[in-house]
Amino acid sequence: MMKNILTLLMTPIIATVITHAESAEIELWIEKNAVAENQVTFIPYVKTLHFSNLRYLLEVDKQGESGRSRTRQGGKLFLQSDQPKAISTVSLNLKAEDHYRINLKLYDEQDKLVAEVVSEAPDNLP
Repeated sequence: MMKNILTLLMTPIIATVITHAESAEIELWIEKNAVAENQVTFIPYVKTLHFSNLRYLLEVDKQGESGRSRTRQGGKLFLQSDQPKAISTVSLNLKAEDHYRINLKLYDEQDKLVAEVVSEAPDNLP
């Protein structure tokens, strides 16, 4: 499967959108907001050109001095055309030495992966 990779630099995180050939009509991104000292909120969004029924899988992995935390969340999305939709909200308490990775995947009604976005800092988790 051919993948086009578009890298969006969002200081201080990197979000990589991995676009699949079938997903030219899907926009997927993650917004990051500092809400308090050491607390950051991530909100993944999706927008499609046409009405769509999709399934999502959101995986969050955080590692720091206090240990490792992993969470998974999934569900169905019913999307109106050309209207951004917030999928979920993830809040993390982050220290300067912490590593995190947020991976969001979208699947069509045939369970085929159609879009994916990854946000991580400062680099890959071990």
